[in-house]
Amino acid sequence: MLHGSTQHAGVWDDVVPVLSGFRVAALDLRGHGRSGHSECYAPEDYTSDVERLVDTLGASSIALVGHSMGSLVAMRYAARHPRAVWAAAFLDIDARPPDLQGNGLRTAGRRPGRAFDTVAQARARIERLVPGAHDALIERMMRSSFIEHEGRFRECYDRRTLAQFARWDNRELLAAIDVPALVLRGGDSAIHGAQAAAEMVAALPDGRFHEFPGGSHMLHIEQPTAVGTVLADFLRNAADRTSAATTRVGA
Repeated sequence: MLHGSTQHAGVWDDVVPVLSGFRVAALDLRGHGRSGHSECYAPEDYTSDVERLVDTLGASSIALVGHSMGSLVAMRYAARHPRAVWAAAFLDIDARPPDLQGNGLRTAGRRPGRAFDTVAQARARIERLVPGAHDALIERMMRSSFIEHEGRFRECYDRRTLAQFARWDNRELLAAIDVPALVLRGGDSAIHGAQAAAEMVAALPDGRFHEFPGGSHMLHIEQPTAVGTVLADFLRNAADRTSAATTRVGA
């Protein structure tokens, strides 16, 4: 499970319990959460992070679930390693995000990092970034989002991840993702338009779509049980299909 820009593995905390029966791994991508910072945050760097994780896990085949930038990374990995992926789900991002989105992130990355004097101020920051998060999740995210230094609370993520945010364009890669692939969208998302989602589904060889009414870009935090249920059903069906195909080949 791959998080979005400025976030970390903890954003999946309420989704994971719904995925019973699966071995789930979520990581802090470089420059995020508790991972180390780097000089470079290009698409290939993030993809190599996932490759190292898969090697560490010793997994021969995986399913990928990504949100926002994590979805873009998942698309890259799935296209590069078609035999190592048996399903993929992409939450609320276009394969080619509009320039306006990337320009906004790069502009934000050139500003000084935020530091807060009190826990209450840091907590308010999370509440603004992840509207709809409940108290327990906010507390967990506090531990992964901030480092206390000299009496102040500083955000963990490296602002260079924003300043170097790539001009992603994965549209030509979608045709290579020849596994069951699910595109999810928050019905009220300001990031992923309905037309862009439809074009992604059409470009995927085995694409399908699900929209969450009232959901924003942070749909996995606002509606974790609903998102987890849809993901679990999709993954179980994809696993059954993979098993059946393997049986036919073996026979």
